[in-house]
Amino acid sequence: MSRELTSLDSVLEIERHVNHQQSDLRAQLQKAERNKNLRSIMLTLPLVCFILLTFAFPILEMLYRSIDNRDIPQALPKTIQALAHWDYQGLPDSEVVEAFSVELLALYETKALPKIANRMNIEVSGMRSLMMKTGRKLSRLEVLPTSIK
Repeated sequence: MSRELTSLDSVLEIERHVNHQQSDLRAQLQKAERNKNLRSIMLTLPLVCFILLTFAFPILEMLYRSIDNRDIPQALPKTIQALAHWDYQGLPDSEVVEAFSVELLALYETKALPKIANRMNIEVSGMRSLMMKTGRKLSRLEVLPTSIK
């Protein structure tokens, strides 16, 4: 009987040893798979960053700029405020002309006019040259115009 117990104990011991090795192999396999996945992600990360920086972000920026219209109201706040009172019938009143003249001259003198002129040229062709020419002529005048007529 003792011999049977000894052989049973040895069988159980071998089974425990095999089970322990299997769990070690499972853990090693999981670790190897994890390392493989991490390595593949790390290899593709520079490519993804490059594509985002050179392709996706510029497209998103262009899309944002296409709907962003803050430049004109920020550069010409008094003119925008004066235009709010205009009924769009006939020519704008003298308040609009005065506000526009003062702000256009200020933009020309601070060299911020080209940015605004470029933005307006996107909406209406020829506005950049018209705005720049108007800014130059306003800078030569001693008295700013008060009406369009």
